[in-house]
Amino acid sequence: MPKIVSRKLRWDPLPGADGFNLYYGPTEPGMQFNYDSTKVDVKAPPLDADGKHVLFFKDVPELAALPEGTYDFAVTGYDNAGNEGDFAEVEAVPLDLTAPGTVTGLEVVAE
Repeated sequence: MPKIVSRKLRWDPLPGADGFNLYYGPTEPGMQFNYDSTKVDVKAPPLDADGKHVLFFKDVPELAALPEGTYDFAVTGYDNAGNEGDFAEVEAVPLDLTAPGTVTGLEVVAE
């Protein structure tokens, strides 16, 4: 069974933000990323040792289930009144879930 390497997203804290929405969708060359992409409310993920929010794919069912491909990801902050900020950045990320083939020709040689 192939081992899937853990993926995570990281971003800087945003003053005044009470939570974050993660938007994602398949990368489409020539198309501008927009709010029509799939949205997941990821609340306020914990901070890592570098002081950045960190979100592991395995902790978000929608991300854990993504098939191999290239995806655009963007994060927006929101406050308790429901105001949502703009996309700061869109990051295209290739998800390569295919492990190398099986090793063959292994021998134990006594000398």
